[in-house]
Amino acid sequence: MNAGENGQRVPAYRKDERLEAALRGWNEALAGQRREAPAPAFTAPILLVVGAPRSGTTLLMQHLSRALGVTTADNIVARFWGAPALGVLVSRSLRAQAGGAAALTADDAPTSDYGVTRGVFEPHEFGYFWQRFFDFSAGHALSEGSLITADWAGLRRELADMQAAGEGRPLCLKGVAVSQMLAALATHLPEVCFVVTDRDPADVAHSMLRAREARYGDARTWWSVEPAGQSAMAALPPVPQVAAQLAGILRGVEDGLSGVDPARVLRVAYTDLCRTPDVVIARVAALAERFGPPVARVDAPLPPQTPSTPNVSPELRAAVSRALNEAP
Repeated sequence: MNAGENGQRVPAYRKDERLEAALRGWNEALAGQRREAPAPAFTAPILLVVGAPRSGTTLLMQHLSRALGVTTADNIVARFWGAPALGVLVSRSLRAQAGGAAALTADDAPTSDYGVTRGVFEPHEFGYFWQRFFDFSAGHALSEGSLITADWAGLRRELADMQAAGEGRPLCLKGVAVSQMLAALATHLPEVCFVVTDRDPADVAHSMLRAREARYGDARTWWSVEPAGQSAMAALPPVPQVAAQLAGILRGVEDGLSGVDPARVLRVAYTDLCRTPDVVIARVAALAERFGPPVARVDAPLPPQTPSTPNVSPELRAAVSRALNEAP
């Protein structure tokens, strides 16, 4: 978020810029404090949930935080993006004080508003954290130079500290913001396992258009990830623009994963996530246990739900098909 983007939002989605500025100041101060203790070793894998926006990444994160013993960046941790390990400790402390009464359970129906969750212990996008290490001002498909000069050692330290603050459990983060640089992440963070959500592209594009309209009141306003070639899409009308945006995002994900060890990649269909969430969570747990110790699981079954099947217009469906079949 920046002041210009925030000003484009409809009032219901607009952030308090004074509060954001105050939080930013404190987080910059916290990020400047360096602990002298050596960085802890990773004791379990990092589970990075990636995919196109509106493909089920938030729903998967919600199920994981309810059903598995993992550490996530919830809405408390996200306020400590400059010192996320401290955020993990604060979140754990508040959960303990609540005695479990405020914690999420498998019975709680997951809800969100275009990827934004409401409960304090619900998973968060963690965008400000990723922006500490990567400059997305020119888009999310970073240049080779930007990737070479990124503070990978600092990122590793922060993630390892977060995992240690969570008692060594697998660290599970939403990675939509970094979905266009997966090859670099796999190289510099060999502890990462990728969980990729797949959904019908036409349904995703329809939901992306709806998100633009809801947040900005105008489908012409860009929302979410900017893939490679975004500048060439800028002058397109909303329908072909969203189709091109989605195609670019999906290409970026697949290109990034092409060189990753297949044993570290798990693909999750949105329909399976809705209809048989327990089966999907068991597959994610098995992935984590392939590269780390056993993962604690909640016995209560997760509630299934009916997959959303929007009424996609023929124009949008055709635009998505063309964009996916065009050469990048």
